[in-house]
Amino acid sequence: MGKIMKILSMLAVVAAFGLSSFSVSSEEIKQTVSVGYASSSAGFAGYELDDVADGFNAKYRIEYTGEYGLILSYTKTDYSEGGIYNGTRANVSLEYSSFMAGPTFRANEYFSVYLLVGGVNGKASASVSSVSATESETGLSYGGGLQINVTPSFSIDGSYEYVELNEVDVGTWVVGVGYSF
Repeated sequence: MGKIMKILSMLAVVAAFGLSSFSVSSEEIKQTVSVGYASSSAGFAGYELDDVADGFNAKYRIEYTGEYGLILSYTKTDYSEGGIYNGTRANVSLEYSSFMAGPTFRANEYFSVYLLVGGVNGKASASVSSVSATESETGLSYGGGLQINVTPSFSIDGSYEYVELNEVDVGTWVVGVGYSF
C-alpha cells in the first residue's frame, strides 16, 4: 500500500473515532454495513479497454443525526488473462484497490446520498515468455452514490468512483445490498 493510502486510511479511522465521540444517544445512531459487486473499466490514451475487472466492495455507513453521517468504502477489482499467442506464452494482470470516505445526507427515510474521496492503488503486470514488467500507481479518487432503504433494516447501494492514474482512466461501478442496525 502506498504512502498516500496509509495516510488516508489513518485519517479515515481518526475521523470515524472522532465523530463517534459526539454526544449522541445510541437510539439516534444508525449504522449500515453493505457488500456488493464491483466492476472497473479502464481506458488508455482515449481508448476503452474491452474487458472489465470484476471484484467486490464493502461499505460502512454511520448516521449521527437523522440527516448527516459518514461512510467508509473499500473496493477491490482485478483482471487477468493468459495464453499462447503465435507460439509465445503471454500473461497480463490488472489490480485496483481503493479506500474512500465521505459525508452522507439522508433526504428522507428511504433515500440517502453520499460523496466519496480517497486513495487508489492500481497495478499492471505483463509477461511475454521470460520478459516481464510491473507498474504500480497511487492516486486520488472521487465518487458518489445512493443508498435506498427498502425496509428499515435492508438497503440497496449503488455508487461510482473514478480515478486517473497517469494516462489510464479507471471508472468503477458498484451495486450491493446492506443491513442496517
